[in-house]
Amino acid sequence: MAVAAFHLHQFRGLRLSITTLHQRALAGLSQGSQERDRRPDGEAAREKAAAQALKDEYEAKLAGLENARRELVADVRRMAESDAQKLLAAAADAAARMKRDAERAAKSDQDRAVRELRAEAARLAAALAAEDIRRRLDPAVRQQLVEEFLEGVAKA
Repeated sequence: MAVAAFHLHQFRGLRLSITTLHQRALAGLSQGSQERDRRPDGEAAREKAAAQALKDEYEAKLAGLENARRELVADVRRMAESDAQKLLAAAADAAARMKRDAERAAKSDQDRAVRELRAEAARLAAALAAEDIRRRLDPAVRQQLVEEFLEGVAKA
């Protein structure tokens, strides 16, 4: 892109130089017309032919510069389109990567939530079973089970 800007800068400077020379040549021609009126016809014809040749040369150079400008603009456009395509591809890759990362994070969060729910369900089931057993055992049976447990612990 910097190369294109440099070429454009050179083109503008060259075009300004040629335009200035062209204007000076035309100014010289108009000043010289008064002098030509005082000169013999053959000399005026030669000067007129030389001036026309100079004008044709400058016009050809200007046309060449216009072609160079068109080529430069086309090159800059091609470079800009190429850069745009690269940026779009990079953005698509980044979006795909972000989507994959988000899917992984969501799956990980879901797995963790399922594990936590299962652990909570197991804890609640054990608490309910313990409460149910406490309610079903009458106090005498419960006392006997506690004594047997304590005897077993004492023997061990």
